[in-house]
Formats: sequence, structure tokens, C-alpha cells
Amino acid sequence: MVREMEEMLRQHVAQPAHSCSSSSGVSFLDQIISPLYEVIAA
Repeated sequence: MVREMEEMLRQHVAQPAHSCSSSSGVSFLDQIISPLYEVIAA
């Protein structure tokens, strides 16, 4: 992840990290974080 972050910082255009997206295009946020947040908020 550190190497990936270093590569992202070298670029001048913001892009999502490859580790945060799946092959179906669904993001880590949608798959993991949002469901956890909904459970905790309930």
C-alpha cells in the first residue's frame, strides 16, 4: 500500500487507489465501510 500511495502522490491528477476498487467497480467504501457504518448507526 505504501508503494501505491507513493505512486499516487507523484501523479498530478487525483485517482482512486486500485486497492480500494474491485473488478466489478464497487469501491471498498461501498462494500465494507458503508455497511459497517449502517450497523453501528442503528
